[in-house]
Amino acid sequence: MQLKYKNELIENTLNRLYKMSEISNYQDVYSFLAFFNIKPNNNNGNVNNCFFLKWIKSFNNIPSNISDYYYFCSFENGYAKDNKIKIYIPIDFNNIDSVVTSILHYLSEHKINAYMVIAKEIRTDGVVLTFENKEDVSELVNYLLYTLNYKNNLMPPNPFYFENEGLPFCYNSTLLNYDLCIAHIISSYINEAHRGTINQITIESFKEYVNFFSNNDAFLETLPEMVPNNDEYKKEAKLLVGLFKLSLETNKIEDYYDYIENSKKNNYSLYTNSGQINYQREDKKELLKEFILTTMKKYPLGFDINNPNLSGINYIISYLNGDINSISEENNLRYRVSNLLKSSDIKSIISSSIIPLFDNNYNYQVYYYIYAVMLNEIIRCTEKRFPGSSIQYINEYIRTGNINLITDKIDNARNLAKTLTPNIISSLFNYLGIQAINDYINYYYNKFDNNQVDNWRRNA
Repeated sequence: MQLKYKNELIENTLNRLYKMSEISNYQDVYSFLAFFNIKPNNNNGNVNNCFFLKWIKSFNNIPSNISDYYYFCSFENGYAKDNKIKIYIPIDFNNIDSVVTSILHYLSEHKINAYMVIAKEIRTDGVVLTFENKEDVSELVNYLLYTLNYKNNLMPPNPFYFENEGLPFCYNSTLLNYDLCIAHIISSYINEAHRGTINQITIESFKEYVNFFSNNDAFLETLPEMVPNNDEYKKEAKLLVGLFKLSLETNKIEDYYDYIENSKKNNYSLYTNSGQINYQREDKKELLKEFILTTMKKYPLGFDINNPNLSGINYIISYLNGDINSISEENNLRYRVSNLLKSSDIKSIISSSIIPLFDNNYNYQVYYYIYAVMLNEIIRCTEKRFPGSSIQYINEYIRTGNINLITDKIDNARNLAKTLTPNIISSLFNYLGIQAINDYINYYYNKFDNNQVDNWRRNA
């Protein structure tokens, strides 16, 4: 789409939205754009009822993770949920089966890390893929449009995106939703026009408004999903709105990639009370430990491996399955974990630990790794609270189940004991093939955390 035509289409769309009485907020704008110019002949059936089960059966052994959430179906080839390049495929009902099937075969055969989501109904954003590498995007686009010749079968996309040969694309943020952000900006612009502060709806006045919005922190704070007074969210908001502003000035894919690369050099750092640190330098094992302990202290419900409930451990497992919202936002943890600690990293850390893998049951290895991290923390806090007496206190806790024996004075260790019951500790010991806390401290604690505990060994 030529930039001039694209801007004319944006101006016409904005005027159309202005005249629509049912458009009052960003959710209305988002829904309007999701079904932009979809005609009845584009949508002849329910994608969920017709194809979800077929795709899942056909590709069950190819992607590493398949999920059917009723409203959408997702396919993951390699870990790809934090990929930064998002591309939309606006395809109609008559072609969606062949397009999705072809894409899944292509991703599998070429071993491309990608995450794909298909909505249950036909939408302009009904088929979405995220990629890590722009080369993979280019290869898929060429395959889809020219090898398979689907270029003439695409539905017209909504014009508020960068576009690559008829395929809209944008930045895939782990903190904010690009689609909701631009819907919010459009909604705010339309509301200002209704108030009379914008005299005429034109592409130029809209560009001016987007530029004003991008440079106004108070406006950025109003974006959907924003966390107030959070530096990382503010940086991400500036990146997304900056990309949106750029998309109104150029449609060249090279400009899009250059903007993201330049932003990466300046954007990916986190701020703490003690100053600025680069999250990429964080120790992944220590970050995993912090993730586990923060989650288990925040959600201290009991947990049975064979009967999971909504405990902290379930939130951790949810993240391993791709749900970043299961990560606490405390101490920027969601941002740090989702950007640094992929599920493949976690698997590598756990697999290389001293927690053994039996019968190729990775889930049990994960559970017992989490239990070991929790027990280590209880040992550390108890020793700090009662120097030289930690073994006696923990042994008595295991024997009696009296949770008051676990200190609540240091780092909220008692909350861990609400999950790490004596039965769970005994289960951990059985899994490790040991008998008592003395055995654990003498070998597993020291090996697990690389700590020196000679004074505890003397008391064992």
